[in-house]
Amino acid sequence: SFAVMTIMSVLIISTTTSPSAFAEVSEATENSVNANSGVSTTLFEIVDPETKEVKYSEETVFIYEEDNYSFVHPDFEIRRVDGLEYIHKDGQWMVNETLRNTGIRSIPKNSEKLKDFSKDGRDFKRISSKRAPDQFRGKIPASKIFDIRETNTNSQIVELVKKSVTDKPHQASADFTVIEGLLTEMLIEASIEFPGREPHLVRIRKTFTEHEKSQNIYAPEVESVTQQRDVESLCPKKLDQCVYSEEIKILEELEERRPGLCEKSPRKALSRLEMMSWIEKHSECLMDAGEKAAADAFMRIVITRARFGL
Repeated sequence: SFAVMTIMSVLIISTTTSPSAFAEVSEATENSVNANSGVSTTLFEIVDPETKEVKYSEETVFIYEEDNYSFVHPDFEIRRVDGLEYIHKDGQWMVNETLRNTGIRSIPKNSEKLKDFSKDGRDFKRISSKRAPDQFRGKIPASKIFDIRETNTNSQIVELVKKSVTDKPHQASADFTVIEGLLTEMLIEASIEFPGREPHLVRIRKTFTEHEKSQNIYAPEVESVTQQRDVESLCPKKLDQCVYSEEIKILEELEERRPGLCEKSPRKALSRLEMMSWIEKHSECLMDAGEKAAADAFMRIVITRARFGL
């Protein structure tokens, strides 16, 4: 919430730990583990420490590659099962192996390591308010955070956070939310350095949900997923089977009306970073030409193909 984000932006320094606060968070954490809760890890936001500009918000999937950022707006859920990652889109689970660099995961298994993650914590205190009566803050060792199985993702951004705080055991602080004796949320904050950039404040949120509920998902066989992806990849040949057929029609109409308006495709094979840059410039070209509908259609195609790994 905005209130939590505001609180997190100001570090509160303390040299003592409140035994009652520490005990309540520790007990709630153990209760959550024993309740077999689901766990999801989400990159919450990145903040420029000088301008306070939010580079990322939880409303977008964040992709960090070399010296660039890109954003994909999600309306799907991601889970990892038996080494494969799936997205839940249009009422069904589909495998997607191209999401390995995104900063969002949902893993449906629990970990005994959660029981003692706060064991070596310090500076625990209650920071509750009328709006959030069960809020706590404390500093916890980085190794405890990243030893938790659920946070062991392939996300490049999470790996940067891990690398940054591993040698500084108490650099990571966290806000904890306890509801009815169960730990329901942990907001981890750390300052990290991106390659060639000034340090940024990064917040990672872990949410513990669906207490006492089975965390299994029903995912399709890989073979059936492959067949579905084959159908999606046939968009240019079988327009009636394409999930973005209307968008293609808009672009085709533009080409008939204003042929050669913007460069239709790269003139050479591009790296992923170069392709991201080309996509951005192509969209800007369409917008500058007053073709907003075409620009929007183009970006919807790009985002859809990214989701399905096409």
